[in-house]
Amino acid sequence: MITAHGGAMGTGRNTQRYFDEMRNYPLDAIEVDVRKRFGVLYLSHSLPRLFPGKAIRLSYVLEYCAERGIKVNCDLKAPGLVGPVLKLAREVGAEDDIYFTGFVMKRDLKKSRRRRGLSQQHVF
Repeated sequence: MITAHGGAMGTGRNTQRYFDEMRNYPLDAIEVDVRKRFGVLYLSHSLPRLFPGKAIRLSYVLEYCAERGIKVNCDLKAPGLVGPVLKLAREVGAEDDIYFTGFVMKRDLKKSRRRRGLSQQHVF
């Protein structure tokens, strides 16, 4: 599996330039940094943006990847984001196309796996 890490090829993390450039490569997945503010899931690597409305929304990323048949590594930058990301992914039909890194707690895994129909034996 080939995953383009955010900012690959000198494009800058979580930028439109990143998405535009990654269209030119045969990727299996892309990595983005996910935060939430004012009820909006958006991309930002370091500090939360004061105005997330100006940032790229996660919904754009999920649609972008669905169109190209690639997966999304959601690198969660704060706890408590697994549920909201899964909810959004379900709404756009991308639930099976995401995976998580970053702030993922054991309780998040249990909840998400129950929702996906996996048994307790799959939870570490």
